[in-house]
Amino acid sequence: MAFGFSKLGVRMIKSTTTSNRLAFPKSKSGFHHSMHTQKSDIPYVKHFEILHMWINLTFSADTVFREPILCKNIRRLNLGWTKPICIGRHAFGDQYKATDAVIKGPGKMKLVFVPEGEGEKLDLEVYNFTGAGGVAQSMYNTDDMFKVICFGFLGLMTSVLVCPDGKTIESEAAHGTVTRHYRVHQKGGETSTNSIASIFAWTRGLAHRAKLDNNSKLLDFTEKLEAACIGTVESGKMTKDLALIIHGSKLSREHYLKTEEFIDAVANELKARLVGKSSLYVLLNLIIEY
Repeated sequence: MAFGFSKLGVRMIKSTTTSNRLAFPKSKSGFHHSMHTQKSDIPYVKHFEILHMWINLTFSADTVFREPILCKNIRRLNLGWTKPICIGRHAFGDQYKATDAVIKGPGKMKLVFVPEGEGEKLDLEVYNFTGAGGVAQSMYNTDDMFKVICFGFLGLMTSVLVCPDGKTIESEAAHGTVTRHYRVHQKGGETSTNSIASIFAWTRGLAHRAKLDNNSKLLDFTEKLEAACIGTVESGKMTKDLALIIHGSKLSREHYLKTEEFIDAVANELKARLVGKSSLYVLLNLIIEY
């Protein structure tokens, strides 16, 4: 299995020689793109014929920069913040380093900490499983990391991982709802997936590519596409998650668009902002089709 975007310098390769781990050769382009943080689940493993359900495919030894995407009609918890505030942190600990296991029978689940040097061993009973068992998970973080972690609405947030050289980046959508919505779509159900973070994953990556190449036309395109996303929401056309923030318990079907309807609305907004049909217009259609 090979998927990704070879023209952008990315190849994800499934191979028995790597036990189905994803291999990322060094990017010559300086730009990696990730649509979203894909968590492995049983249907995912079966679909791609993966040998092992890896705990988490998220990887990074670098810094994640996250910036909220502000829309005037989507209320903020802190009304005094009128400009986006970027948070930089390491992708470390918690779900990025979690260990989990399927418990297949009765027995005791324990949390054990063995201190270095002097100190008392910590031995806590988490749960006494009976019958067929269940699942268990353990995760951690450090005092230093708690100082920089910031939680927000991931459907309206960018996520850019920057390497120490300042030139190589990975641009991603940080939310994990895409897989769940896709399972609904596979069963023929209606979805209202917020694609803004995924679109911004493309635009932030392409904007970086534009800066590396000094490509003003590409940079202009990315800025117009981001503005089109925000403009669409501010015009009242949005997905269910955003409509719920506005309408709350009074939410009805007329307040939000289906997945495809929202993407069409963004495309129409972008067309109005673009002057003429250029090669960048063709790129837009390729992104929408993907």
